[in-house]
Amino acid sequence: MIRDILQSDVAFARRLLNENPAEAEIVQALIRRGLDPDKAAQLVSDLRDGRPVSYDANASLEFTPRRRSRSRSNAAGTANGPSGSSTESAPRRKPSAPPAARPGRRRFPWKLFIALLALALLATGIAFLVRQQKDPFSPPRSETAAATPRDNSPRPGPPGEVGGAAPANTAAPVLLELQPDGLYLGGERVSRENLLPAVARQLGAPSRTNRVAQTGAIIYVFDRHGLLLYAQPDGGPTSIVLDCEGTGGNAGATTPFAGRLKVENTEISPDTDSLSLAAIQKLPLTRRGRTSNILTGHYGKFELIFGYVRSNQRLSLVEINLK
Repeated sequence: MIRDILQSDVAFARRLLNENPAEAEIVQALIRRGLDPDKAAQLVSDLRDGRPVSYDANASLEFTPRRRSRSRSNAAGTANGPSGSSTESAPRRKPSAPPAARPGRRRFPWKLFIALLALALLATGIAFLVRQQKDPFSPPRSETAAATPRDNSPRPGPPGEVGGAAPANTAAPVLLELQPDGLYLGGERVSRENLLPAVARQLGAPSRTNRVAQTGAIIYVFDRHGLLLYAQPDGGPTSIVLDCEGTGGNAGATTPFAGRLKVENTEISPDTDSLSLAAIQKLPLTRRGRTSNILTGHYGKFELIFGYVRSNQRLSLVEINLK
């Protein structure tokens, strides 16, 4: 298409002249831009001689940057050698779509991903809780211990250690009875030979054991009942001690004895004072010295010792020696 000279043509021709190509090549380049051959030759001549050049300043540019790039490549090709005729022109390319119309890069759906992850974690937690509740093979530690039957058989450990079994129920107070035919604990007759097993059957295993360094005697302590058993290592006398004050330590229980001791039909408790105790005819007692607070006596083959350490109004301890 033949058109008038534009300002861009003038600038294009000047640039080529500054690069000192041949005038024929510049004319061919202008022709390829759409100028009439005569106008192209006149434009190059005017610019070469410094004459003013007239051009159409009101005409709109028809060339896109892609067209100008093609014109430049054509001009470069002309510089290397002659190419097609002046009437040859490349078909105009379709303008590309504006950036707004082009499809953009898809964004990763982070919100959807986070929501799905939260649902998965929630489902996993619910499944774990349901499994813990329904799984009968993995009960909690406390339930396992509660399901294990309690072993009340006597298992005294070495001196200074606590016995393995738990103490028996202490709802009923301990009852010791001295009868003409022997000593009874909770209705069961006990002797020196079966004392420890019989007491363990009634009260459970001892809570701890201690050893007396001077004599080597072993002390079995039943702290929750305020009761102690003394056993000599050589098979000597064995005794039961009722700690009415809960003195603690190696030779005392941590809880006071709160049971009862009966001599036939006469009951003795920790609140029995020394005068009332001395008046029991079936239990003749003597003091160890005029001012002593220790009363001793015998009933059958049992030796009895009663101690009033703090006051004559309340017993501190009772010892029953089995021979």
